[in-house]
Amino acid sequence: MTVRDFEGSQNGSITSTTTQLKNQWGEAIKTAIQDNFREQPGAPKSWYNLNETNKEAYEAGKLKKFLTQVKMMMQDTLLAITKRSVNQFVEEILKFLPKSVKIIDSNNVDNEFFTKEEKEANDQLKIPFPLF
Repeated sequence: MTVRDFEGSQNGSITSTTTQLKNQWGEAIKTAIQDNFREQPGAPKSWYNLNETNKEAYEAGKLKKFLTQVKMMMQDTLLAITKRSVNQFVEEILKFLPKSVKIIDSNNVDNEFFTKEEKEANDQLKIPFPLF
């Protein structure tokens, strides 16, 4: 893979992820909250009034606490996704580093790389990181 191919792949991935996070994920959560907390005709007054206009009532109500919890869960999910992505990137970079470097003189350097068996043994020890 060339550097340009890698850069194109990364840009495509970034664009796709950004679109999904900004548009699809947020909208899906918003729709789920609105659908599940919508007041039904004839039902008693809800604790989660989506049409609250009084700031003090909103601040003291359960809806604010719930939305704060949803925000924290979303932040935690983004943190986990970011950590996983960084770990995968580091693992890919480490695949190209030698196990040891022996400098013989200014013109001779001996790089010792992991064998295929050593790489496979290292991969078997890794525990997959869950998405959610």
